[in-house]
Amino acid sequence: MRNRVFSNSPRVQLSILLGMLMVAALSLAGCGGGGGGSSSNNNGGNNGGNGGNSTLATITGVVKDTSPSHGPIAGAHVTVTGTTRTAVTDATGTFVITNVPLNSTTLTVASPDPVAYYNYANYNTKLYDLVACTLPLPSLVAGANSPFTEIDMYIGGSNPPPPPPVGGCPAS
Repeated sequence: MRNRVFSNSPRVQLSILLGMLMVAALSLAGCGGGGGGSSSNNNGGNNGGNGGNSTLATITGVVKDTSPSHGPIAGAHVTVTGTTRTAVTDATGTFVITNVPLNSTTLTVASPDPVAYYNYANYNTKLYDLVACTLPLPSLVAGANSPFTEIDMYIGGSNPPPPPPVGGCPAS
């Protein structure tokens, strides 16, 4: 009698149903993961690959300064616009962003130190205001690395800032 009352209780049935739904949801959420991070804060911990996913691409590049030696800039944040895909440049100025959706068209770069580096950069022979403008991405190909990207940030400190881009943000 006790078992029959216990299992016929609406509260118990609802709890059992919710428990089963939770187990199902958790098992589905664990499927199809992809790429992890690395201790260098670059999200390309798998040698720049995207696990062979045919709907995603990988972006690699370097952020350097505008000095004659083009020194690397460590700690710059590079983000694919409209996504959560981001990387922080390492000591060599290199970044790798994996699992980039193919419909992504622009990225942003943030200076690691706005005193040491102005928020201006040369990219593909054009001057960009990194606060007001996004940088166009090269064409992305499913399951592949994009062409290597180089971004040159202007050195700050006692150096004068570059003139702002004429006419606002450059056209892609």
